[in-house]
Amino acid sequence: MRTLAFRHYLGAALGVALLACGGTGAPPSQEVTSSSLGPRAIGRGGGAMACGLSSEPLNEATREAIHRALADERAAEARYDAALRELGPVLPFRNLVRAERRHSEALERLLRAHGETAPSESPPSVVASKSLSAECASGVDAESKNIALYDDLMSRPLPEDVRCVFSRLREASQERHRPALTRCSGGP
Repeated sequence: MRTLAFRHYLGAALGVALLACGGTGAPPSQEVTSSSLGPRAIGRGGGAMACGLSSEPLNEATREAIHRALADERAAEARYDAALRELGPVLPFRNLVRAERRHSEALERLLRAHGETAPSESPPSVVASKSLSAECASGVDAESKNIALYDDLMSRPLPEDVRCVFSRLREASQERHRPALTRCSGGP
């Protein structure tokens, strides 16, 4: 029985990893940006990161925490999208732009579940370097800051559904995004 449960958990974990950092099936030569992904890439993975969502009203502190997380996820998507435009359809940015869009969508669904509207979109980002390894190193720093942001937000009292979504987004940054960017940057 434990082996079956472990296989189910392992299969679910692999599915989440593939959804967060998986490919679109598009040929590598085809440019992929957040605007070219279309609605199919949005909302994959079920629910807001598969967390049971509440419809209870949010207090001001929780609403602000979700807005901070959403701004950070949107900034990451814009940063990785800018890298795609500058460097071409290269990994890991090709996968990360989709993952960050799903993260933003998860936070937007969370807000909607609580009867809130999401703030307007963040401004586009620009790439500071034309070097893939330098952009990846910059991404490592950004993902580290994202992890620290979620650590800070989760150190406060939060509704269980908000904590669940924050925890899964933090895990994606720590377990998938930062390691992919570290490999790309040539770091340890």
